[in-house]
Amino acid sequence: MHSQQIPHSLSTEAAVTAEAEAVLTAAAVFMVEVAAAFTAAAEASMVVADLMAAVAIAGCVAAASMAAHGLLAQEVVTKAAGREPAAV
Repeated sequence: MHSQQIPHSLSTEAAVTAEAEAVLTAAAVFMVEVAAAFTAAAEASMVVADLMAAVAIAGCVAAASMAAHGLLAQEVVTKAAGREPAAV
């Protein structure tokens, strides 16, 4: 049995190597872009969580302010009517 040898070309090998390097570089760039996208998504979710906390705090402050306003108004009306406020 005779084995046939395929002619070996350095230019073909260099072209294949260059193509492989280009593919690996493109894959590395893609992985960096994906990592950046995940980082941006994580940061955005933290911003949303901070905003939700701020809204919750603002709601508590508004509720306390309305309650204090109601108590003050009740005290003013009671004093205007000449009555003493009830002891709570």
